[in-house]
Amino acid sequence: MPAQTASQPEANLATGQTAAKPPLVEILWTGGYDSTFRMAQLSKLPVTVRPYYLISIKRDSTELEIAAIKKITDLLRCKTDTRAVIEDVTILPQTPVAEYPADIVAAHQRTNVDNWLGNQYKYLAAFARLHPGLELSAQADGRIDATLHRDGVLVKVDTGILQYYELDKEQSLPDVVTLFGDFRFPILDYTKAAMNKEYRQLGCRDVRDLTWFCHWPIKGKPCGRCHPCRYAIEEGLFWRLPLRSLLRYFRKFKLEKFDPKVSYH
Repeated sequence: MPAQTASQPEANLATGQTAAKPPLVEILWTGGYDSTFRMAQLSKLPVTVRPYYLISIKRDSTELEIAAIKKITDLLRCKTDTRAVIEDVTILPQTPVAEYPADIVAAHQRTNVDNWLGNQYKYLAAFARLHPGLELSAQADGRIDATLHRDGVLVKVDTGILQYYELDKEQSLPDVVTLFGDFRFPILDYTKAAMNKEYRQLGCRDVRDLTWFCHWPIKGKPCGRCHPCRYAIEEGLFWRLPLRSLLRYFRKFKLEKFDPKVSYH
């Protein structure tokens, strides 16, 4: 375990000490359930939050995701118990594939042999290399969690203000370090159910309900067929989708993992 990093004390104005600068947290934010959950957590802390939205050229959901982010930003800023300074989201275009570092491309290709990771993780790894310590809101029991535990050794860091996991670069396999060694993972312990419970505890159920998840919306509504829609339905968030979207899911996946008893409303 790494040594804990002590948080700086608050300013003692009586002795003329300069006020401590709030920690800067850089985070990838999609407007989705998981990364918005982390934004809700951060909003309650004495930090400055700098969110980034990286545009994917292969999805139809960009405008809806950005709209959700802006609505949620306004809502979080208006809450009386918000302590964080939340900067406007920085929206960046996707880097052309030809510009990805060769070692990242090779590591992604080898990792995909045993555990499929979307092509976006090449882009994200390249971006994190320029922003070490960038937060990635990977949840428990997901693909990233599985890859990190299979190929990496995780250590938990507690600064006194922030808690997160990061890879031990000396003990982890080279490819997982190449892809994920520059990230921090603040919500690896959280399932969807745990996030839903804490959304409520944070007074952010209204924030939760503004999140967006579908990659291929139809007339501005979730499609019910893409991976995020499927995961949302099967992980207890089916109430977020209209009936037409649920019917598309049922036709495609034939109730494979749908359990109406599991609902995190």
